[in-house]
Amino acid sequence: MLEAGGVNEAKEVRTPVGLPKLFKSALDWNLYSTPQHAANKRSIYLARGKLLGGSSATNATLYHRGSIEDGVHGTGGLMRVENPRYNNPLHEVFFQAAKQAGIPENDNFNDWRRSQVGYGEFQVTQSRVAVSRGVTFQLNCQDGNKHSAELAPGGEVVLCAGSIHSPQILQLSGIGPQGQLREKGIPVVVDLPGVGKNMQVCSLPSK
Repeated sequence: MLEAGGVNEAKEVRTPVGLPKLFKSALDWNLYSTPQHAANKRSIYLARGKLLGGSSATNATLYHRGSIEDGVHGTGGLMRVENPRYNNPLHEVFFQAAKQAGIPENDNFNDWRRSQVGYGEFQVTQSRVAVSRGVTFQLNCQDGNKHSAELAPGGEVVLCAGSIHSPQILQLSGIGPQGQLREKGIPVVVDLPGVGKNMQVCSLPSK
């Protein structure tokens, strides 16, 4: 495994409530989008983890199954999933307001056999687990040289660097829109216009 960043032993990583302190920290890539027309030409901050486990180590630990086949809850295993142990005093007030407004209650957002519309509890993992096997690879080493690794004969690469860094790595490797690659002086290996296009992100309002 080749992973950017360091270990994920910081207390802000191990404790879900520490999530806000990870934003724009040394454990974050501190990325911003290009100016967006739909956001009054503002650049949008894009939180991405720069540590072992990537953004999976810098999230709110919400747990949500993504397929109908996973609709039945299991027990045991390495990942403990449960309702949040702490609720803000406004928690029940918000639920009561939703009920009074006629919004249906959803007591299980992981049950894909029915509509997911409604208010209710999201399950969380109370701890984050990140396992690594292999090496940490650093391009700019202390000796001032750039090092590379070669793939063994018959080997394959599984690229899972997230929605931003995956297309970046592909484009730097010559896979992407040929016009854009040539503009940056990158030799074209595969002309694949969709690389780096059509990303959608859910932004949160703030002061």
